[in-house]
Amino acid sequence: LSKGFSLTLPQLEQMVRSCDETASDVVMTLLSCSPPDPASRYLAMTLFPSFGELLTSHARIFKLLEFNVANPTGRYILDLGKAAEHSIAENLLLLDRWEVTVDRRLGRQDVSQRRNSSHL
Repeated sequence: LSKGFSLTLPQLEQMVRSCDETASDVVMTLLSCSPPDPASRYLAMTLFPSFGELLTSHARIFKLLEFNVANPTGRYILDLGKAAEHSIAENLLLLDRWEVTVDRRLGRQDVSQRRNSSHL
């Protein structure tokens, strides 16, 4: 559902308010579509109906909240069926393509394992 959308915080808030019974599911599913900066993520997290629902949902969106696009190091085990984890995978692929383009512009040698210039 949320793959490929970019929502503003007011749009996300309107969707949450229109779905009272499933508000926490809406926030969890569409969080990856909200702006990724820390302030926006904080404000999006305030859309959970209660603190208890936020805590319950936190485990399902933990990977998205902890993902640092400026320093994506380590190994990732992602369930692409979950919108939050699918968003992480998309960001990793986008970063990889960007690094490949930079390497080509700078004339760097391809040292990838599969000879496709990938850093993954």
